[in-house]
Amino acid sequence: MRRLILALVVVVVCDLSFTSPALAQPEDHGHPVIVWIGTVATNVFYVPVKTVHAGLGGFVGGLAWLVSGLNPEVSQAVFDTTIFTSWYVSPEMLEGREELYFFGGQED
Repeated sequence: MRRLILALVVVVVCDLSFTSPALAQPEDHGHPVIVWIGTVATNVFYVPVKTVHAGLGGFVGGLAWLVSGLNPEVSQAVFDTTIFTSWYVSPEMLEGREELYFFGGQED
């Protein structure tokens, strides 16, 4: 039953997004519908992977802090490259107008 409902939802979404010229026009914030669909599809995979990456970075950063004699600079370097980065993909990132920082590099 779940597969049938999922299949119907996919068919309806595809039918609406590919056949209706009104939906193909830019919408909120000037992004086409396909960019919004791509954003959601990308985040379905990106957010869980980023969550695991940040969790492991928090664990390793904590261990680095302990091993380094409670030196916060060591753990901060790990946190900066794993936790304090992009947690989701925005439409601007897919269009190339903003940078996506998975491994850090974000300058404040």
